[in-house]
Amino acid sequence: MKNNKFGEYLRKCRGKTSLQQLANFCDCTKSYLWDIEQGNTKPPQNYKRLNDIANCLNLQDKARNKLFDLAAMAVEDVPLDIKEIIKNNPEWIDKIRCNKEKKNEKYVL
Repeated sequence: MKNNKFGEYLRKCRGKTSLQQLANFCDCTKSYLWDIEQGNTKPPQNYKRLNDIANCLNLQDKARNKLFDLAAMAVEDVPLDIKEIIKNNPEWIDKIRCNKEKKNEKYVL
């Protein structure tokens, strides 16, 4: 992978939490997480897995958002937490579409 910002950030956030501890919490393998940190594997593209990582590492607010943003950037997609919000609030879809037509106005949900 050419961009390993997610893996570098995960390693930084992990601190003293071992890969094995994180793997056990997230129900995945230590080698899978190691490959992510090394940039050999793309970041998880599953909301539950990313949320589990954030919860295990006690990431809050900006740190949690950055984890989701970096995972999305690695595959040029929308962050999974945003997709989850929209999925749980389908009425926002029409509001977003209406607002995209209004070029100089703020998005109002």
